[in-house]
Amino acid sequence: MTTIGKMTGVIGPPGTGKSELIARAEAWARKNKKRIAVACIPHSEKDSYPDNDIFVTKVFADIDWRPFDNKYEAKAYMALYRWLGNLTKVTDIGLVAIDTLSSVSSLAMNDALAPYNTGDPKDIEYGGAYIGHDRRINYIQSQLDRLCLAGKHVVCTFHGQMGEVEGKGKMEEKAGMRGKELTWEDQYIPSMLSKKRAKIPGWFSLWLFSSVTGVGSGARYSVSALPAEGVPAKRRKNMQLTLKPPMTEAAMPNDFSFLMEALGL
Repeated sequence: MTTIGKMTGVIGPPGTGKSELIARAEAWARKNKKRIAVACIPHSEKDSYPDNDIFVTKVFADIDWRPFDNKYEAKAYMALYRWLGNLTKVTDIGLVAIDTLSSVSSLAMNDALAPYNTGDPKDIEYGGAYIGHDRRINYIQSQLDRLCLAGKHVVCTFHGQMGEVEGKGKMEEKAGMRGKELTWEDQYIPSMLSKKRAKIPGWFSLWLFSSVTGVGSGARYSVSALPAEGVPAKRRKNMQLTLKPPMTEAAMPNDFSFLMEALGL
């Protein structure tokens, strides 16, 4: 019976070690005789990963998306979608990463706008661009779920952004899930091009929040099974039970191999 993989979300400002966290999964991969596939979006993320026998890195970019030149060719989103689907059949891939899923949001929007020959979502009536964008993000979620069902672990990085509501001093991004509400705390929410970001928390059973006090190897991550309200109880309980010393709910080294060992994976 295939073991179902775990989905982990990593959120933080640029330069706080999110890519390095994934790059340090190499020790885990070698121990388990697996490879790591990373979708690099934007292309600059590729520089964070070793060029060796463990990492399979692929850049996805709409190089011919140039609205100022009336060029509206968007191919990267579908290429990413198909690439993720093909990975379900590659038996020696043990970890699949999207770095960053925040940037996939831009590819999804390009793909939604391309048939209309416009780069402005406002040109599409009735919020059609955002509906198309959100549908495409859902399709990516489905591919990630399939990867987990195929026994592969998944990690997605997100840039974080501060939100503020006038008069409150704090943005409360909420999502209704199973009759409950989840709130992102500390004014911090995933960066995406639509309110779809409010639904993202429920995708993952574990979230790592990167600290703004360190960069690179000095970055620290707080570890939590949050968003608890947005995660099905069985999945949440299983993840919490596998946490063991020296893993704590406070912080961990910037090392995905450490995380996998602490989770017993």
